Parts: sequence; C-alpha cells; structure tokens
Amino acid sequence: MTDKIKIKVALAYAEEHFGPRCETYDPGCATCDGWKDYDDTGGYLLYDNDELLRRLDESWELMGMICELQDELLALKGDDNGVA
Repeated sequence: MTDKIKIKVALAYAEEHFGPRCETYDPGCATCDGWKDYDDTGGYLLYDNDELLRRLDESWELMGMICELQDELLALKGDDNGVA
C-alpha cells in the first residue's frame, strides 16, 4: 500500500485540476468525484507520496537548469556584479 499525504489546496488549483463543476452529481464522473472529495474534506486532497517525491525531484532538476541558464545569460551579458 502506498502512503497518501493530505494537502490543503487552493480553490483555483482545484478548478484547474478537476475542471468546472458539473450541473448535477454523477457518481463515477472524475470531475464530480474530484469535487465531492474536495468538498467532503474541506479542501484537502490525498496525494500519493511516491508521486509527490517524483514531482519534487523534477522541480529541483528544473530549478537547477534555470539557475544554470541564468548563470550563462549573465556571463553572456558580461554582468559580473554577482547578482543571480
């Protein structure tokens, strides 16, 4: 069994994640079920721990790439004031 982590999410994230609410609740509809879980938990969603760790690793990789690109850009600009 994979561990789940309960995270409070913003309404804007839920709207983007689930899509607009359906007019009527339809069990089995991913959108309806997502909003039902969101409403039933007071805005918390359960996330798979392994998936969160994978996304975190990807985020750190992207951050490293951004920092490297910033350094290269500063070098190309000839900016040596030490500001990254």
